[in-house]
Amino acid sequence: MHSPGRICPVCGSDQLTKRFHTERFSFESGGVAYPVTAAFPTYSCGNCGEQFVSDDGEEARHAAICQAMNRLTPAQIVQLREKLSLSRKAFAELAGFGEASLARWETGIQIQSESNDNLLRLLTNDKNVEELAQHTGVGVTARRRQGTTGLNVRKGEPVSARQAVSVEMFPALIPEELMRTCMQGERFQLWKVG
Repeated sequence: MHSPGRICPVCGSDQLTKRFHTERFSFESGGVAYPVTAAFPTYSCGNCGEQFVSDDGEEARHAAICQAMNRLTPAQIVQLREKLSLSRKAFAELAGFGEASLARWETGIQIQSESNDNLLRLLTNDKNVEELAQHTGVGVTARRRQGTTGLNVRKGEPVSARQAVSVEMFPALIPEELMRTCMQGERFQLWKVG
């Protein structure tokens, strides 16, 4: 299959043929060998004969390694962060990761440890995100599946005595959690989201 839009890194020709290659190999990490089967595109140049794997092939190969190790892929980590509408810096602060480490995981430079992967998976649950946001004071909007009303918790202004918070506005919170959050008004502010 001809592959328009790509050029050969050796001769600059666009006469490339794309084929899918399946590779089986062992990936070692932490003294454990993980068997990996990766299917990814390869290209051959009709002009000079060069054969190479492009970025999309490297990403597919990296994703296969993550899957063999039972770790989230870079694309899944980015998708999780974007679902929470957080910058890389805010997401790192929320979870307690280093921002540089998070950047390496999202770009596929490094695969996160099992414990960091477990924490990432816990952050797919809105309730866990809300509790962590309350604990850290990092601003997060966690939207429940049934609607667009959620809980925003931000570090900053105190909750004023005149500001009433209705339990009905936040049905995911049990009254004790809502009271605890309101009592910590010097750190948090609650309000309705769109």
